[in-house]
Amino acid sequence: MTKSAHFLFTLIVASLCIAAGTLEAQTQWFSAELSGANEVGNPGDDDGWGLGVVRIGSDSVSYYIWVTDISSPTAAHIHTGSAGVNGSVAINFEVAFTDNGDGSFVAFGEVSADTGTLASVIANPTGFYFNVHNGDHPAGAVRGQVLGGGSAESALTPRAPGSRSREWSISVRCSRAIQWRL
Repeated sequence: MTKSAHFLFTLIVASLCIAAGTLEAQTQWFSAELSGANEVGNPGDDDGWGLGVVRIGSDSVSYYIWVTDISSPTAAHIHTGSAGVNGSVAINFEVAFTDNGDGSFVAFGEVSADTGTLASVIANPTGFYFNVHNGDHPAGAVRGQVLGGGSAESALTPRAPGSRSREWSISVRCSRAIQWRL
């Protein structure tokens, strides 16, 4: 299956999740295209890249992070900071990355978060960034500004890694009971 077909299927699944009513009215979706080249101050992983997606509820954040071409990830967060600026951790994901066996890693879950911080992300998403760390790059292996906002489609649509020539896979988790794997 091509990258375009994978991505189209992901959008269809996300639409089904919305249609199924798994989202609350106040839920907002955001995403980030992750790259080692986006790291600031310390070099990230040159060929590392990935995707981060979050669903922000009233007092919690559900997250999905997929990365590839980096060594085993050890931590992931959303930090305060615009593009080119480092900042402190705003939302700490309690990640346990799974090795997909193809050079990629995935983590998903849900964490509680301060309502003021969540309101700040919703009001100014580009003032925050995803950062994934590993042993080789403890200051950050891949980074990407938080973008999107609103529906799952608007969060996912601009993030397709279309410039990559290799195959990729992604999981979309709509609820604790349903998971699709492409």
